[in-house]
Amino acid sequence: MARTAIVLAIGYIVAATGPFSIGLLSDVAGSITVPLWILVPVGVVTLGLTPFLKSRQMYCGSAPSRRHRGISGTNIGYSLA
Repeated sequence: MARTAIVLAIGYIVAATGPFSIGLLSDVAGSITVPLWILVPVGVVTLGLTPFLKSRQMYCGSAPSRRHRGISGTNIGYSLA
């Protein structure tokens, strides 16, 4: 849970300061192309790190395994009673 809070905090900080930073850089550089070209390596690094992300599978209680599910998604071998 702490990792989620850290990731969300960083995301919100970047989202809040990003437009200001891009505007400041475009004012200093005199055009919008310089700040936009700075975003290209950021996107490349982000895409490069994406395969290393791991997802967690969370199941509540004793959920049946996927091998017992039929084509329609119903559980085979489990009674409803």
